[in-house]
This record gives sequence, C-alpha cells and structure tokens, in this order.
Amino acid sequence: MIRNIGRWSRAGAICAVLLGMPGLASAAEPGFYIGAYYGQGSSALDIGVFDEDTQEFYDEYLFVRTEFDSGLDTKDAVYGFFGGYRFTDHWALEGGFVDMGEFVYHEQSTGNFAYDPPGTPPRTFRYKVAAESRGMQISALAILPVGYRFELYGRASFAYLSSKLRRWIDDDQLFNVSQSDTTYMLGAGAAYRFADIYALRLEYQRAFDVNYAELDQADLDTISLGFTVTF
Repeated sequence: MIRNIGRWSRAGAICAVLLGMPGLASAAEPGFYIGAYYGQGSSALDIGVFDEDTQEFYDEYLFVRTEFDSGLDTKDAVYGFFGGYRFTDHWALEGGFVDMGEFVYHEQSTGNFAYDPPGTPPRTFRYKVAAESRGMQISALAILPVGYRFELYGRASFAYLSSKLRRWIDDDQLFNVSQSDTTYMLGAGAAYRFADIYALRLEYQRAFDVNYAELDQADLDTISLGFTVTF
C-alpha cells in the first residue's frame, strides 16, 4: 500500500513538472509567419436579382421573351496569401490578399424584337454574367492553445475588396462594371503544428454583404485548408 502511494506521488510530481514547463503550454512561439490557403466559397447571391437585370437588358433592346431558362452557380474556389505576427500565445495579426471566387449566372431566352414583322421565326439568345471579388484583408486572431501542437482560433477581419461584373451575349463580351468597397468578416478554425515551424489550418469564414458592383450584396461562406511557416 505504501509502495503504491509512493508510485502515485512520483507520477503526480512528474505530471506537475511537465505541465509547468512553458514549452508544453503553448502551441507556437511569438514571431513572424507567412501562409496560404485554398478552399471553396458559397455565396448567398439571389438569382432573382440577376433575372431582373437580364429583363432590363432585353427591355432596353425591345426584345420580348416568350420563354427563358436561367441558373446561377453560387460555388467557386477561393484562395489567399498572407503574412502575420504572433505577439503572444493568444493574439496575432495577419494581412494579405484574398480572392473570393467568381459566380456565374447564365440564361437563355427565346422571343422576338418588338419591331420584327409578323411571322418572323423566334430568335434565341444566351446571356451570361460573371461576378467576382478580390482584395486585401486585415485580421486579428484570438488563439486558444490546446496543447503543444494543436490550437483553436477565432478571426475578426476588415477587407477592402474590388468587385467586377462581366456580361456576355452569345459569347460576345458586352461591358464590365467595377467597384471597390469594404466589408467585414468573421471566422473560426483549428491549427495543427508539426516540425516546430509548420502548421496546417482548417477554417470556416463568413464575409458579410459583399458588394458585387451595385448589382447585389450577399454573404459569402468559405471552408479552406491552409498552411503556415513560422520564422
């Protein structure tokens, strides 16, 4: 009995020493790091807004539609590059470039112009709009180390984005519309560190009210896998 108590006492002492070692309490040392990520974005763009924009385009040219079909691809790849500085175990700042993806609306209409003579065969047109956004992002990270290699973090960001709308009719490009605006973003993720200076990240992020060149504003959700290197 006394022997067992001694063993548990020694084990407890060893655990106390290990837990008290600062190198095992934090997942990464303060300092500079760079990184990149790649993932998928899903936009809350409303197809109804694009349908209305298309109708206005045809009305301008006096084209009367008798039937039409449309679709909106709200998913695309997203990626970014960044640099950061970790001040303490729990706080870091990052800044870098972000590409928020391109979302494509496509439509096909059949009808006639208002000035066509009676009996004119119906005409068919294909109309396409591509909406994209990219720019610079600055983030503050609140970090919770969960061990020597694993940590959780939350992100609050400010982004200055340049958006562009491109339009085509039957594969002939019509015109582009560009606009710059600001938005804010929130996110959460997890990181796993290996070989002391490298880390893998898995992160969810939402950008609020991304402005697509005055056509529409929509939230954008992203899931990404990232990689960082600490100096």
